[in-house]
Amino acid sequence: KFIGTWDTRVPARGLFEVYLEEDHSGGFMTGRIEDTIGGASFIGACKDGQVVMSKKYDAGLPLAAEGHISYCGTLHNGVYKGTFYHDGDEGRFTMQAVS
Repeated sequence: KFIGTWDTRVPARGLFEVYLEEDHSGGFMTGRIEDTIGGASFIGACKDGQVVMSKKYDAGLPLAAEGHISYCGTLHNGVYKGTFYHDGDEGRFTMQAVS
């Protein structure tokens, strides 16, 4: 499980939790992300200090972005820090593993 934020200016506004449903060989993973907007499914990989994920919000969420949102980050002192992209826009995120 990971916890993080997609709003580094107001962390509580972008709080999210990542739940792994399957952790495949080679660092490939699938699962669910729950955040302040709602639920989303994701696919991604976490290997050699890098994380890449693509999430898509569940249908019918009024505030959710449509289409896929891509995340790419690097591990620094136990925290992944990086950028997310959607329809030409980008933002910053942080997340870390929790037990």
